[in-house]
Amino acid sequence: VKKNYIKSGNDPFVLGKKLVFSLSPSIPTLTEYLAKNYVTFSFNGGGNVSREFGFYRGFDGYLSNGKDMNDPRASTSLFDKVKVHLETYPFPKVFYFLHTYHTHSPYNPSPEYLSKQEPKPKLSKFDYYADLGGMRGIYKPYPTDFVEEVAKLYDAEINGFDTAFGEFIDYLKANGLYDNSTIILLSDHGEEFLEH
Repeated sequence: VKKNYIKSGNDPFVLGKKLVFSLSPSIPTLTEYLAKNYVTFSFNGGGNVSREFGFYRGFDGYLSNGKDMNDPRASTSLFDKVKVHLETYPFPKVFYFLHTYHTHSPYNPSPEYLSKQEPKPKLSKFDYYADLGGMRGIYKPYPTDFVEEVAKLYDAEINGFDTAFGEFIDYLKANGLYDNSTIILLSDHGEEFLEH
């Protein structure tokens, strides 16, 4: 820890029971560069992108939703908030960082998307840590049919996100915002589904 502290040049802090480090203040973020020419906002799910980690730097507004991870309609809620924000604050040059844990464990998709994926699902929700007894439980072998049921929950969440994102794109087009926008969609990781 001491070695990392010296290397990073930033102050550590305790989060839960772990000693963690925020982004190094000596390394500028993309948002800090963009803030020179754009008004900048973030609507995010908190957690690992919380302001404590330094991700707020460069943003004029940084709103974290701590309920995002457990909300089966997280992406719909996110895009609805952004639509209201765009209408309330029609800045000519604006950058938005939109983040959600919608397609992330715990999986608890809306029933409408789960029924499209599986008419008679054996699972309606699943949390790797709570349902398998913590980190040690995740590394045990599980039957293929169980893993497939978990994957169906994930697929249903992807379907829910894709629908909400598509509706947001339609909104941008209907309001004359799409053609003047650059949209980057990315993910920081995929899922292993108990494959270790």
